[in-house]
Amino acid sequence: MLSSLKERKNNFMRDIPKIPMLIILLGGEILASASVIFIRLSTIDPVLLASFRMLVSVLFLLPFYFRELKRDHEGVVPFSPAELKTVLVPGVLLGFHFITWIYGARMIPAANASLIVNLTPIATPFFLYFSVKERVNGQEIAGSLIALMGCFLLARGDFSLDRRYFLGDLIILGAMLTFALYQVFAKKRMLGLWRYMVPLYLVGGLFCLLFALVSGASFRNWTAGDWTAIFGLALLSTIGGHSVFNLAMKHLRGQIVSVFHTTQFIYAGIMAFLILGEVPERSFLLVAPVILIGLFITISGQWKISEQANPEKY
Repeated sequence: MLSSLKERKNNFMRDIPKIPMLIILLGGEILASASVIFIRLSTIDPVLLASFRMLVSVLFLLPFYFRELKRDHEGVVPFSPAELKTVLVPGVLLGFHFITWIYGARMIPAANASLIVNLTPIATPFFLYFSVKERVNGQEIAGSLIALMGCFLLARGDFSLDRRYFLGDLIILGAMLTFALYQVFAKKRMLGLWRYMVPLYLVGGLFCLLFALVSGASFRNWTAGDWTAIFGLALLSTIGGHSVFNLAMKHLRGQIVSVFHTTQFIYAGIMAFLILGEVPERSFLLVAPVILIGLFITISGQWKISEQANPEKY
């Protein structure tokens, strides 16, 4: 009986089969890419927006959080210092990512911001190795290089090396590094999806809220569009996007998750066309297949390795 109870408590951490996890990750990338639409709907201070997207996510996820603790983690005290300590660093990193991304993107051309923030496949292998000793393989390297080539081709015509943008470029580089690093923590610290994500969002939301208060952000004159943006970012881009990113980082090889992020511009471009009427540039249609080929090569590397080791999971 004790063994069956232990098995039930550890049930969450069983490996999710790779193909379903890849499909879930694809859905998460699509939902996360909708953030561009919601951000354009808002007029409030961007750091407040970042804070409220996470704090509202916490409110919606509380029932799932308490249910998971009761079902799988008996004896765990909700939001105890020990629980918050586990997510303190990744939570602050996520908050810092949102802040630097928003401020940096306002200082430089969109092409610079899009290119730099998509360089996570360069940084992630180093964080993975030093954190969990996970090495990238040959196919992951090849696929990553092809996907990155697509990103460079997309930004080639508009990217600027003007010294006026140097500070903004550095800030976006910081946003990229904190985004890549915060996800790696899920590899070894996630003991349950909501047990991990809800306190993480709480820490990140409070960090951004404190930053907003110190910087003098205004809480006045919020519009219906602002509330739509907050709830859209919380329910879709945060709960449906970032939660899935961390779950995938736990169950897939980290470089696959990193290269998957380079495809977000495809879904964002399609949404902008359907919702905002923005027609994509010709380069969009040429580059999208290049990045998708790079992603396929990256995934196929894990497919062969994992199939040989655990064929029953397919």
